[in-house]
Amino acid sequence: STIICGLIYIIVVWEIAPHTALLTWLATLYLLSGLRYLSYTFYLRLKPGIEKARLWKNIFIAGAFLSGLVWGTAGIFFFPVSSLSHQVFLILLVAGLSAGSVATNTALKWGSQAFVLPSMTVLAVESFMQGSDMHLAMGAVISLYIFSMIGTACRMSESTLSSLKLRFENLD
Repeated sequence: STIICGLIYIIVVWEIAPHTALLTWLATLYLLSGLRYLSYTFYLRLKPGIEKARLWKNIFIAGAFLSGLVWGTAGIFFFPVSSLSHQVFLILLVAGLSAGSVATNTALKWGSQAFVLPSMTVLAVESFMQGSDMHLAMGAVISLYIFSMIGTACRMSESTLSSLKLRFENLD
């Protein structure tokens, strides 16, 4: 979904942001997404044993973190001061991607946080830096959302890991 969301975002901000910067950002997002997909397919082909679990966990978390950073840079470079609607669109888009990350990464405790923290924190900081009452409120709500997503991710991860543990114990 990040590939489609990236394209939609570029279309939405095309008229208000420098085209070269937008295309560079999109190319970076697509390159990173491609590398993450390649690492996933490589993992499936290798079928590594338990001794390589930490390595693959770290590769996955690094990919999620870098993806969060790329989305966070959109908040740095394409957060138009003059357009509240474009700001809100980016916040909603990244919040949706963050929620999707939490929902799909339940088996790996830090997978979703690696995406949520760099992507959403930048948007909270950018909102606070605008200084208006509306932006201060937006920054506060984004901050609450970050804590909510992290808490939800932890609870979902614990539940998933507990279920998996019980499943394997029942196989014995």
